[in-house]
Amino acid sequence: MKIFLDTNIWLNFLVRDTDQTKVCNVLMREIEKGRFLPYTSSLVLFEVYHVLTSQHLYKLTKSAAIEKLEGIQSIRNLTLIELTHFSQAIELFEQTKINLSDCLIVTQVPKAVVLCTYDKQLWKIKGVTVKTPQECLKSIG
Repeated sequence: MKIFLDTNIWLNFLVRDTDQTKVCNVLMREIEKGRFLPYTSSLVLFEVYHVLTSQHLYKLTKSAAIEKLEGIQSIRNLTLIELTHFSQAIELFEQTKINLSDCLIVTQVPKAVVLCTYDKQLWKIKGVTVKTPQECLKSIG
């Protein structure tokens, strides 16, 4: 299964300590086994960097945050989407009133790729298959 990993998945995997973190760790192990083909985007990685370095919870140094991003880039078979579709994102934003950066990320998800996220707002967007990590894991048995 091809899955596009959203910002919250990476943050749960990298720094959080919740039940969601445990599921994200299992998901990453399955990715490393080759059971999923992971995608993400430069915009997602920018958001991860921003949260890691500027939020009151994490306050990582720039170099520590860069190390985390380099770790992400070394994930087995990761495809990094660099192309954006700003006009399409604006249309989604006007239709849904969801955060503009989330709309931009959604437009980066290739066809036939599942958007893996905990962001319930993204379920509102038509034409994109959205699943939680738990749902993705169930699909492989």
